[in-house]
Amino acid sequence: MEQITLIALLELLALATATFLGLHFITSKELSQKLLGGFLLLGFVFDLVDVVLLFLSYDFPIEFFPNTAFIYFPFLYFYSLQLTGQSNIKMWRLLYPAALFYLIHLVALLFNADFYFFIENQFAYLFSIYICFLVLKAIHIHQRNIFQFFSSIENKELNWLRILTIILIIFNLLWMVEDLIYLFTDWDPFLSEFSALATFFTVYWIGFSSLKQKEVFKEAIISTETPQMSKPLTKDENDLFESLNNLMIKESLFKEVNLTLREIAVKLNTTDKKLSKVINVKTQNNFYFFVNSYRVNCFKEKLRTSTDLPLTLFGVAQECGFKSRSTFFTFFKRIEGLTPNEFLQIK
Repeated sequence: MEQITLIALLELLALATATFLGLHFITSKELSQKLLGGFLLLGFVFDLVDVVLLFLSYDFPIEFFPNTAFIYFPFLYFYSLQLTGQSNIKMWRLLYPAALFYLIHLVALLFNADFYFFIENQFAYLFSIYICFLVLKAIHIHQRNIFQFFSSIENKELNWLRILTIILIIFNLLWMVEDLIYLFTDWDPFLSEFSALATFFTVYWIGFSSLKQKEVFKEAIISTETPQMSKPLTKDENDLFESLNNLMIKESLFKEVNLTLREIAVKLNTTDKKLSKVINVKTQNNFYFFVNSYRVNCFKEKLRTSTDLPLTLFGVAQECGFKSRSTFFTFFKRIEGLTPNEFLQIK
């Protein structure tokens, strides 16, 4: 049995944790969680078996398998699409390279083409980076779309997934450099030790962030097209906007913290797409801006009509539907050009 160093122990813990999380997510009821489970399980279980057998002085024929990045990295993209309502049948085509490289890998094994395995790894790194850019694109589209569908975007922006994807790009670039260094020189830049340590923290961060993350969209309802704000509205669409404003005032819907476009569309007996278009054209902005403008006006009205405020400024903002302090202060200054405290002094 080999001696276990601290770095090796951290690597073993990271691999075991990732495998456990993968098994946990695969048993989830949410499809997005199952896809994340596929990413973690396929990405780490083979390495876990290899490391454990190495500690036990057994050789695992890992060279029989092609680089697993061709299999597990697409699942990170599938996860991002399902999480954001952008999934489609075409996304599964990204598994084709795994089948292709597996066949080539078997041929290379038969002919002992050792140099091929270096090339395969380089292609795997490039493929992984490509997938990461697809994930970043999906997140960019999502971060634009949530403003069309939600009045509060807390826990919906997926910033943790965007940061994780950037980290994975850096990992793959370092691994490419590491392989090139080992191919042409005997110098050890200690990248493998750094990689093991970084993997340890990254795996636990994935677990912490993903366990809290729920699917933002349960259905594939998101359009990736930029909203058309200049197209004129019909009479029916203008009437719909008037009905929307009447409903917002009559029922004070803006005070509902988690108000969504779909909820209002159901009340007005219309579709998400039509209502979103009407709001975009009439306000030259999105649903998020539309609802929070009502909340700002509600806040200002409470300040004007109250002689004694028992609440803090954010407490008043909460009564008007704002969910977080940062959103309230940022949006208020965006609309009014001054902070709530400055507004209070001149009211």
